[in-house]
Amino acid sequence: MQLEEAQTLWMSALLHEAHQYPFMTYAWHAAWQTIGNPAQKVTVYTDGDVVASLVRVGTEVHFSGGEEVADYLDAIGEPDKKPVFWEKLLPYLKTLGVSKLVLRNVRYDSPTKGILVALGGVAEEEDRTPVIRLPATHDAYFASLTRKDRHELKRKIRKFELVYPDTRFSIEEKESIDMDALLALMKRNSEKREFLTAPMETFFQALPTLPGVPIIQANLRTDKGMIIASVLLFPVGSSLLLYNSGYDPSFQGSGFYLKAKTILWAIDKGYKECNFLQGKERYKYELGGQDQPVFRVEMNLK
Repeated sequence: MQLEEAQTLWMSALLHEAHQYPFMTYAWHAAWQTIGNPAQKVTVYTDGDVVASLVRVGTEVHFSGGEEVADYLDAIGEPDKKPVFWEKLLPYLKTLGVSKLVLRNVRYDSPTKGILVALGGVAEEEDRTPVIRLPATHDAYFASLTRKDRHELKRKIRKFELVYPDTRFSIEEKESIDMDALLALMKRNSEKREFLTAPMETFFQALPTLPGVPIIQANLRTDKGMIIASVLLFPVGSSLLLYNSGYDPSFQGSGFYLKAKTILWAIDKGYKECNFLQGKERYKYELGGQDQPVFRVEMNLK
């Protein structure tokens, strides 16, 4: 069925997901189809209990939702019902001339990965998502770090606050997010500037408006209100997902300081986990991140 026809089934299936990430919502996929990749037709396959939103590229099928912007992708629904769903879907796709599944950004603990491997597919690690298990207090968090990382984190926090004493940390709720400021800061990085094509910018601008997508923004401001570092956050249950970020390099250490303050804020708010999402940047490990792998699952249907 077409994406628009699947909304009610999709939202029902999502209720059975343990991790209701924004990347798995109907609104995310609808926005990506409209803004991010309108040339590719999205088809939703369902047996009434599980839905899989796929795009066809030649004779291959991929998950929709934007492989470069959605850190986790999967079929959505009750885990126990996914084996039957895939066993029915694979031969049907074959009758449509599909020769291969190429499914990216699949979590290490996804039932889909195990099901497709058991059916003859191959899963290969393609990236990592560093995750911090958060204790109840700041002191316990600092104590959880290695001696070197603990020393460096405290030193960097002290140094930044000494050099820039008039900056302040703030959290902006969904209706107050300043996406223009974030995008401008992201463009200070050459790789992110190349990534931010016109459709991508439009997609980012739409994120705070998407229904069912929880989103907040952590900012670091000067005493005059100028944002010098910013990060988009997705609060999902007891987890806080740190999505895209940007900072002004003329304020040395502002990006690292903001992320450290965000972790301490998350502890104060009772979050149990900070997930840095995909990417192996060094700061994620200096702040205590422990790797969780993300897989690419391929399966020939010939």
